[in-house]
Amino acid sequence: NSLYATLYLAPFLRAMGARIGRMAEISTISHITPDLLTIGDESFVADIAHVGPQVVAFGRCRLDRVRVGRRSFIGNAALVAGGTDIGDNSLIGVLSVAPGEKVAPDTTWLGSPAINLPRREQSESFPEELTFAPPPRLILRRLCYEYFRVTLPATLIYLGSLLLLLAAITLLEQFSLVTTVLMLAPISLLVGLALTLLVAMVKKLLIGAYRPRVRPMWSSFVWRSELVTALYENVVVPWLPARLTGTPFMAPVLRLLGARIGKRCYLETTFLTEFDLVRVGDDCTIGRGCSLQTHLFEDRVMKMSRLRVGSGCSIGPRAVILYDAVLEDNVRLAPLSLVMKGETLARNTRWQGSPAQKKILNPSTGGN
Repeated sequence: NSLYATLYLAPFLRAMGARIGRMAEISTISHITPDLLTIGDESFVADIAHVGPQVVAFGRCRLDRVRVGRRSFIGNAALVAGGTDIGDNSLIGVLSVAPGEKVAPDTTWLGSPAINLPRREQSESFPEELTFAPPPRLILRRLCYEYFRVTLPATLIYLGSLLLLLAAITLLEQFSLVTTVLMLAPISLLVGLALTLLVAMVKKLLIGAYRPRVRPMWSSFVWRSELVTALYENVVVPWLPARLTGTPFMAPVLRLLGARIGKRCYLETTFLTEFDLVRVGDDCTIGRGCSLQTHLFEDRVMKMSRLRVGSGCSIGPRAVILYDAVLEDNVRLAPLSLVMKGETLARNTRWQGSPAQKKILNPSTGGN
């Protein structure tokens, strides 16, 4: 998984049969069929984007080609169905569905169903050499950073597994198999805690505390941040949070990494990255796979800012909340909903959809 969003991924996908253009950036792309995938030069496919997934219905499996044009952008958790041709310089937003099989060039689409946005916010301007046309020296520097991003998570996982194996061998020499198995459970948690502390130290060393900022993609801060994210997602999450979601022990782990989590919160997600920018109030419920998205890549510029969830809020599974958003107290957000950046959802309200729209409560049905 740590291979995603690195310069090493494109050659791998090409070897699998995909046609990947020059300087294309591909993150954790999902459900692809490499031989049917074409991604144009300088395009960007963000995290958990579903590009050309197979459709199984009525006893049949349907696969089709997908083409993403030059300098186009596929947002986080977006869906591009098989048979779609996305024109050059187009954008499919976060948690959005491509509007049809033919997406016109130079268009921007958001939502499900998608609506056309005639204008979109322009990113802070940076030189092309820091966004689309990096010189060889920057490419070499990034390759060096990403070498450790690819190899370090696996190294730490193997180290943790080795410690667990040595503990098992030592215990078996002194205790029965049943006793050994029972003792390995807390030892495994201790190993996970040690790895979490190690990653927290690496974050402190490479980043310090996250704060709102804007940086071009070809900058060392972005590479350091992505290294920390890779360590969290591939080392910390499998060893500890993946087993602690939905328990009272999840919040202390996230606090250890810098997130501000209130009392008595039910957390069933691990999708946080810039921990210091996240603030969750007391008595909140954060559903499975919900993304508290404190950064976006726009025009190859990384923007990150704060995100606040008030007390008593309930966020449904797979919902996405973008940075600079504020959910006031006692807000309910339905599953698979999208809160746009900079939005404020008023207290004691209900929201649903991508993008989220306010629900009018029906008194005759008890507000359902």
